Amino acid sequence: FSESLLLAVLSGLVGVGLTLATLKVLESTGEGLVPRMGSVVVDAPVLGFSLGLALLTSLFFGLLPALRLSEPATGLRSGSGGSTRKAGKLGWNVLVGGQVGLAVSLVVASGLLLRSMGKILSAETNFRSEGVLAIGLDFSTDEATTRWERWANLTELKGELESLPGVGEVGFVSYLPHSRGMMTGTVFRPPLPVDGLPEHYVGDVGWRIVDEDYFRAMGIPLLRGRFFTREDLPNSPPVIILNEHLERALFSGEEAVGSPVGFDPFWRDTDLRVVGVVAGARDWRVPEGEQLEAYVFVGQRADYARVMTAVVRSEGDPADLFPSARERLRAVVPTVPGTLRT
Repeated sequence: FSESLLLAVLSGLVGVGLTLATLKVLESTGEGLVPRMGSVVVDAPVLGFSLGLALLTSLFFGLLPALRLSEPATGLRSGSGGSTRKAGKLGWNVLVGGQVGLAVSLVVASGLLLRSMGKILSAETNFRSEGVLAIGLDFSTDEATTRWERWANLTELKGELESLPGVGEVGFVSYLPHSRGMMTGTVFRPPLPVDGLPEHYVGDVGWRIVDEDYFRAMGIPLLRGRFFTREDLPNSPPVIILNEHLERALFSGEEAVGSPVGFDPFWRDTDLRVVGVVAGARDWRVPEGEQLEAYVFVGQRADYARVMTAVVRSEGDPADLFPSARERLRAVVPTVPGTLRT
């Protein structure tokens, strides 16, 4: 019994230690992979359950055999010893068989889980999240800020962040690629009939507001055409960039760059000109080819830029930029809440 108790407690401590180490790894590298990851903790109830399980295990597998072996002469004197031994042997065989079966099931399930995790981590998302500092900005709390003031604040903040040592590209986006909060609409090829639907249209298309450097900062490849530029002024003809999956769905293999499209309900009566096609940056939870998206320039739709995220590409560890980035943020937009994370 003492031996079983010692083994159970030691293995329980090892298990708790492995759990703590695994949580550390998941918290640092597995953001978004595990739902409600922030609520997973090793607290007093978990430790108490682990201790209770260790005691129960040692009691069941240590004390019962010890009691059984404590009176060996009883079985020798008993005339029914043969049947007793057979029943005991059968019981232990059932326990051992169950333990082996459970262990094999756990090994198989763990192998499948690791294979699925490997596929998730190796999935091609067409953007590079490593080495990026994301600064969430919420302008909706400041109702006095106009869209032009927001555009000016973003421009000033961009310059301040670009001046930090070790910073490469800095871009802005309304929602990051793995975010589910973006707005959706219907993209169609003009003309829009008075009644009914146009001949070529795609519904439930997600759209994001970005600046001219967002795609470079996130490492999203340009496939055709160009990115947005500062020459896409608010009073210039509105422009749009499609991802490759939306281009394929809307144009069926035809050239999209230079073509007009409509966006219902946001630009229902105004055609936007397609200036570029980018790779389909996607959330790993969405199957390849099903994340249909369009991008519009923040300089032309600053009225929708109430919630934006600055994407800062760092040459080193992005966490090292936290103090200096927070200082620049407070200097430029002191009333705007900011959330910093890698």
